[in-house]
This record gives sequence, structure tokens and C-alpha cells, in this order.
Amino acid sequence: VLERMKQGGFTLGGEQSGHVILLNHQTTGDGVLTALALAMIMKTNSKKMSELNNKMKKYPQIIVNASVRNELKDIVLANPEVHAEIAAAEAKYEGRGRVLVRKSGTEALIRVMIEGLDAGEIAADAEILAKFLEGAANK
Repeated sequence: VLERMKQGGFTLGGEQSGHVILLNHQTTGDGVLTALALAMIMKTNSKKMSELNNKMKKYPQIIVNASVRNELKDIVLANPEVHAEIAAAEAKYEGRGRVLVRKSGTEALIRVMIEGLDAGEIAADAEILAKFLEGAANK
């Protein structure tokens, strides 16, 4: 999350798990800091949480893991064919979802996350992309 925030110049980032980083305050997630920031927003806007939450549109999201040996993860992600396949998926969802492909820091996996309007479509596309990554690792 932090890496992508720095790449994009963002000060707020997080994951569905609830891990939130407020980069203008610190570089790690902190639940107490997140709660205080939310309380400040509620007070500043004189709004209840239910009123603030109705502004967010939630998209279906799926994460599919591609099994890739640790020593091959960087090689696979540097492969021009892999870059092209990821770019095609990103272009498909531009403006109506998002694609995130990242290596796991703890397991022999590359994670493929897709958000979009149609749960069936994102599941199928995530599976296809994960299989492509596995195939690139086995070349």
C-alpha cells in the first residue's frame, strides 16, 4: 500500500482488511490514528458516519493468487509480455474499476486483485491473469 501511495503521490491509502495509512502523519497503519482522523472529519462536517458513508460506491472485488516461486516473482513481473497483459486488464477496467497485481511479501504468490461492476467478469479476468502469470513463471 505504501509503495503505491508514494508512486501515485497519495496521502491516504488502505486495504479492504481495514489497514489504513495516513501518509501525512506516518508511514504505517494505525487504527487509533484512523479513528481520530474519522472523528475529526465527522466533527468538521457535522455529519454522522452513516451520512459520510453514503458517498462511497462499493465495487465487487476479488483476489486470485498466482503460484510463483519467490526467486521468480521479480522476473515474472519484469517480463514485457506480463506488463502488456496487465496493461490490457487495466485498460479494460479504466474508469469502471481497477486492477492491482503485486507480489506477496510472505508467500510464493503474486496476487491479482480486480474491482469492477460485474462480479462474474472480474472473477473470470482475475483467473485468466493469474494463470498467465503462472505460465510466465514456468517458461
